[in-house]
Amino acid sequence: YVLWHWHEEIQFYYITSGSECFHINSHQKILGENQGIFISSNVLHMAKPWNNTDGTFVCTNINPILLCGYSDSVPCLCFYGENEWEVDVVSSLIKIYRMYSKKSEGYELDMVAQLLAIWKKMYLNYKEQEEGESFITGRDNQRIKQVLSYIHEHFSEKITLQQIADHVSVSRNECCRFFKKYMGCSIFSYLTDYRILKSTELLLTTDRPVSAIAVDCGFNAASYYIEQFRRKKQITPKEYRNVRLQ
Repeated sequence: YVLWHWHEEIQFYYITSGSECFHINSHQKILGENQGIFISSNVLHMAKPWNNTDGTFVCTNINPILLCGYSDSVPCLCFYGENEWEVDVVSSLIKIYRMYSKKSEGYELDMVAQLLAIWKKMYLNYKEQEEGESFITGRDNQRIKQVLSYIHEHFSEKITLQQIADHVSVSRNECCRFFKKYMGCSIFSYLTDYRILKSTELLLTTDRPVSAIAVDCGFNAASYYIEQFRRKKQITPKEYRNVRLQ
């Protein structure tokens, strides 16, 4: 699954099979086949299969400069297919993906035309989907991004809670509190997930031994790495490598 991150691009997802759970800041959005979601620029988010069942989706990243007058005041917007305009949006996303895959002459302009049509439908039909929803803003939003950035930069090293708290200029208790509140997991649970994610890249792109990859990704011992990997993926690193590279 896709771990917590953020970026300048805005995103549109649509689900092609199974179900996916999108975490937008501290909120969860569960979407099934032929449903979709818009995620705004610089909004913290992650995605993973719902109920431990594999799902697939197509993600379209768009530079906001394409949309004149773009405003990032809406963190996300779901397309559940409950009305005609939401169905039309997902249909347009499918068309965009097909255009990109086929790459006929002038396909870029056709994609932009579809995107602008989506944007118009969102503009004309957007309403608060859930009253009272509040997303991470201001200081907490910045703090969480600082924690994630520190982990992403230092995951291969030994990291202590004190180091992370010092980086954000808060106490250890406060650091744990706001991270758990918004991310739904502990800092070190996220760190383990991120280390495992980075290890999968090395498993598939290098022939380094599992023990060496464990050290490269910040695990003190290969046995602990294998244990955590199996717990997260129900398969050992060696088995993961063999299956994916077949």
